[in-house]
Amino acid sequence: MSQAPIIKGIGPSFAIPGAEIALECEGFFARLGSDDGCYADDVRCGVVAAASRRLLVTLPAKLAGGETILRLISGGESSNAFRINVGSLEAEDMHIVANPAIDPTDDSMILTRSGPRGQQLPATLFRLEADGFLDSFPDAILNPTGIAFDRDGNLFVTNRAEGEIYQIGRDGSLT
Repeated sequence: MSQAPIIKGIGPSFAIPGAEIALECEGFFARLGSDDGCYADDVRCGVVAAASRRLLVTLPAKLAGGETILRLISGGESSNAFRINVGSLEAEDMHIVANPAIDPTDDSMILTRSGPRGQQLPATLFRLEADGFLDSFPDAILNPTGIAFDRDGNLFVTNRAEGEIYQIGRDGSLT
């Protein structure tokens, strides 16, 4: 009779779909052609490397964000459940050169679509609201890069193509 594997730890405890994570465990023995492996919310993870005490796995690419339960299956036995926090996709097709910034007045996130140096895009600054709504600013800045708020909540954006700094009004227009 086989003994159930035990997950002792996971690192990192925060990840995104498709990320590689390490599991510290006991009693894991994988058999080729079996269902042995790691499962995230009952979806099989890709195994990069496996030993009886440590596994490296990739989380499924289509995994939903939020708290996710990981389990090991070995010899038909299921391990204890271990929780990991999986991030969710909030915005895509951005060209973010530097970190986004959080608007201190409403907790929305300001993002850039910078594009190739010197190329003007129709929309370059975006506000991702707390409810997930993504809206573009009315005025496009050529190659926006750095974003910051001052202590009064005023937004500033740098332009890497021209070496300029702009202040953006609450309505999203250049001031």
